[in-house]
Amino acid sequence: MAEDANADFAEHLKQIKISSEASELYQAVMEDVFKKNQGDKNLKMAQLRKKLEDVNNGFNKADDQFVVQGNIDSHNYNSLVTYLNSQKAEIQYELANVQAGEDNFLTYTRLAIPFLTNLDWYYETSSLHTKRFIAGSIFPGKIVLFGKDLSNRQNE
Repeated sequence: MAEDANADFAEHLKQIKISSEASELYQAVMEDVFKKNQGDKNLKMAQLRKKLEDVNNGFNKADDQFVVQGNIDSHNYNSLVTYLNSQKAEIQYELANVQAGEDNFLTYTRLAIPFLTNLDWYYETSSLHTKRFIAGSIFPGKIVLFGKDLSNRQNE
C-alpha cells in the first residue's frame, strides 16, 4: 500500500515538475534579473558606504568640538557619540543585508531550479523523512491517503 502511494505520488510529481527547457529559461531570466539588479545593489552599497563615511566624519567633528575646541559639554558629546554609534550600527547592518541578500537568493535559485526539474527523481530516491518534507512543501495541508495521515505535521 505504501509503495503504491509513493509510486502514485512520484507519477504526480512527474506531471508538475518543470521541463529542462523551462528550467534553462528560468535560470537565464533569473541571472539577467540579478545582473540588472547588481547595478542597483552596487549603487545602494556605495550610498551606504558614503553614509558610513559621513558618520565616521561625525565622530571626528564631535571629537574636535569637544576635545580641541571645547565648544560642547560632555553630556552633549556623549549623546552625540551614542547617536552616531547607533547610526553606524544601523548602516553596517543594512550594508551586510544588501551585500548578502541577493547573492543568497541567486544561490538558492541555482539549487532550486535543478531540484524542480528532477523533482520525481529526488522524491523516488529519498529517505522517508525527505519524502515527507517534499510532499509537505508542495502540499502544506494535511495529506490523507487510504485513511492514513501522511503529513509530517505534529498534533494541532
